[in-house]
Amino acid sequence: MKKLFTLSLFLAVCSCATVFNSGSQTMIANPSNVDAEGVVVDVTTSSGSYKTKLPATIISAPSTFSDIKIRVSDKCYENAEVKVRTGITPSYWVNILIWPGLIIDALDGYMWKFDSQTIVPTTKLDKCGK
Repeated sequence: MKKLFTLSLFLAVCSCATVFNSGSQTMIANPSNVDAEGVVVDVTTSSGSYKTKLPATIISAPSTFSDIKIRVSDKCYENAEVKVRTGITPSYWVNILIWPGLIIDALDGYMWKFDSQTIVPTTKLDKCGK
């Protein structure tokens, strides 16, 4: 029993990105056009989907298996969808020293860091005027 506890404690501590980057991340979605503030968008994260207006602050936990997508759903703007870009967090590479952490951080998604700023393409339709 003591060996099992020690092994599980070792695996929990050895995933560096999980230890240093766990929790939610915050990012800002801005319209590509300054006149497009207030455009309605649908935001889809690993925990669900919701409507908001640009500029928007999005808070989400990273996930290996789902992306954050922002889709323009305003009737006066062209439909467009953008995926929030991700990169590998630097603390993930420390796991090379303790290899089980590479697998744990990849599975729990904490190896990823979202871009803090995302530009959503906003083109107004002619039918709604300029």
